[in-house]
Parts: sequence; structure tokens; C-alpha cells
Amino acid sequence: MNTETIIWLVITVLALIIEGSTAGLTTIWFAVAGAVSFVLSLFSTNVYVQIIVFFLVSILLLVFTRPIIKKTLVKQKEKTNADKIIGEKALVIEEINEFAGTGQIKISGAVWSAKANDVIAKDEKVIIKEIKGVHAIVEREEN
Repeated sequence: MNTETIIWLVITVLALIIEGSTAGLTTIWFAVAGAVSFVLSLFSTNVYVQIIVFFLVSILLLVFTRPIIKKTLVKQKEKTNADKIIGEKALVIEEINEFAGTGQIKISGAVWSAKANDVIAKDEKVIIKEIKGVHAIVEREEN
């Protein structure tokens, strides 16, 4: 093996090691391009051709395959139980008073700490607007 062949082999292996140690696709395209240049180095002695092929293959793979792979690998955000209650109605089981630091609601059998911009009495119905930490941010239900 000549020096260029060994260099392309090292580049390919390093790119694969980096790829294996990261969570996302970061260097797989360079590993493929390195492998192509490695094979080319077995048949061609012109190092400039090998370098040009390496960059061309890397760029082409990045441009044409990365968007497709990212789209198929990116998973849609799944709603958690907390996200599922946003927009739902709940029953106030302890007066919601931001100044007193009180307030609880009950929805689907679960009890949540609640906050609101105004005081909401026990047994009133509220709409859950968002979740912030462990608190449900609610508004009084409009009749």
C-alpha cells in the first residue's frame, strides 16, 4: 500500500469512529467519501484526483442525502401527558390565588398545582392554557 492509500484508510476509520461516538449523523458522508478515495488510491497514483473526488463525493452526499436522512430520522415530538391536557377543562379543588400561593385543579383524576392571573374560587371550571414546570396555567372558563 502506498502512503495515500493509508491516509484515506485512516480518514475513513476516523470518520467512522467519530460517527459512532456522536448521536447524530455528522461524519458519515466523509467516511463514505474517504472509502471512495481509498478505493481510487488503489488504482490511481494522482493524489489531486483523489482529493477532488473526496470533496466532490462529500459535498454531493451532504447536499442530496442529508435532508432526506434528517427528515426520516427526525421523530415528531410526542405529546406527554402534560401536553395532552392543554386546552382541556378542569375543576378547581383549591382556590387559585397567586398571592397566597395556593391553587389546585383536578383533571382526569389527576391533581395539578395551578396558577392564574386572578383569584378563582373552589368548584369553578377552568381551561388549561399551558404547563410551566409543575404548574398548570389556567383561565376561568367563559360561559
